[in-house]
Amino acid sequence: MFKRIITLLIVGLVINLVCVTPTVVGQQTGS
Repeated sequence: MFKRIITLLIVGLVINLVCVTPTVVGQQTGS
């Protein structure tokens, strides 16, 4: 159970990074 919670947290963080990083990079390039 505890291991599954950690897995869900990691998956959530990865999805967050994948979604947020392109947005931040796009803003910095001034598109």
